Amino acid sequence: MQAVRTSPRLPRLIGVVAMSATVLAWTGSPAHAAEEVTQTVTVDLGDLDASGTGQIDQFDPALGELTAVDIDAEVSMDFAVCVTNLSEEASTTNDGVVSGTAELIFAGDAVATTSGDMAVPADELPPSEGTDGCSDWLDAGGDAGTQPSGDNSSLTAATDTDTWSASLTAPAELAPYVGSGAVDFDYSAGSASDLSQPSEWTLVFLASGAAKVTVTYTYVPTTSSEVCADDPQDPECDEGGNPGNPGNPGNPESGQLPDTGGPAGWLLPLGAALAIAGGAIVTMVRRSHFA
Repeated sequence: MQAVRTSPRLPRLIGVVAMSATVLAWTGSPAHAAEEVTQTVTVDLGDLDASGTGQIDQFDPALGELTAVDIDAEVSMDFAVCVTNLSEEASTTNDGVVSGTAELIFAGDAVATTSGDMAVPADELPPSEGTDGCSDWLDAGGDAGTQPSGDNSSLTAATDTDTWSASLTAPAELAPYVGSGAVDFDYSAGSASDLSQPSEWTLVFLASGAAKVTVTYTYVPTTSSEVCADDPQDPECDEGGNPGNPGNPGNPESGQLPDTGGPAGWLLPLGAALAIAGGAIVTMVRRSHFA
């Protein structure tokens, strides 16, 4: 019986496919995914006249390598303007604008400049009723949710919010945020008004504010092998790669395969199996060809 001849290209092709699958399986596995740590700090801006220093917890370098610092600032400013006509004649108030500013300065040359304002409309008020509604309102606490007494008084109140964000990635920018302590940021606020009223009027302008700062650290986690390479006595090495622990997967004497960085460590055994399979197929087909 005549033997069936097999093309010599076929075994080579099968072997190449098997070994290519090995390479794809290994290189296609993702590296350690980036993780995030977020914290939020709030500072009181007083009557939009306060200044001071806030603190942010630094990134713990034991977690891994810091790759980005994202800073988000949300500044809220509350305004209230109360006017009372104390004259014996009806009159119209002047319109105008009250405003505020707040600046926050972060390490890494990141400066948040925020602002807010409120328009105060003109309002016609009747003659005095013998009471000073705005003075009484202020003595009672100046609550923007309550109205002053008397038709000869009016109140305008509103809240304005401004936001700011920045992302730091340069090594020099990230350096101040790494450590075991805290990194400071400075803040200051101010307010202004262009309102003017006659001497027979009471004018009360109140302002207050607060800033909420959210910091997100993005980092690449430190692997167990890296931890143990730097400090073999680290407690984490008992589970992640201490060469001195016979029962540890990272110990060659344990008989277990090390963590390859792929999902559950199966990619390296799979790649080896595919390579062996490819070589076996090539050998079998060659034997058949030369039989």
